[in-house]
Amino acid sequence: MLDVRAFYETELANCRRSFEGLDWKSQSMATALPACPVCSSNLVVRIDTTKTSYENADAECRICGEKISADSLIETSLKEHFAGESYSAAQDGDLGPLQECPDCFNETYVTWEGEHGCVWCRLELGKCFRCEVGLSPENVSSENSTLCSYCENLMSKDD
Repeated sequence: MLDVRAFYETELANCRRSFEGLDWKSQSMATALPACPVCSSNLVVRIDTTKTSYENADAECRICGEKISADSLIETSLKEHFAGESYSAAQDGDLGPLQECPDCFNETYVTWEGEHGCVWCRLELGKCFRCEVGLSPENVSSENSTLCSYCENLMSKDD
């Protein structure tokens, strides 16, 4: 049993090493373990280790053999990374640290410990242009990312 554990730890270290030098541009993703969207394994290896952009983080699962696109890898890894926090937030009726991005529609918009933006497309919502409330994927207008949905609704009404 200890041999199996040692083999797993060695493989996991090799997989993690394949992601070294990658510029995630996100503290959350930099600390998350890459995960397979099919089998949830962390034995995921980056295919091309010569590129440093997170957009080129295509990978392959060592367990099920799944080829994983960079955006799918990031989305799955963040879901796994924030699973506990998301569960606690749902139990408390709060928003979790991970939401669907209103721009790229991946569940990669992080609002956690000073990080506020989409890990995939780099969208960062600021304040509503009209009322200056802080924007998030939950309250931003679907028509205009500089307005909250309330202000967008008010401005769309004909008086």
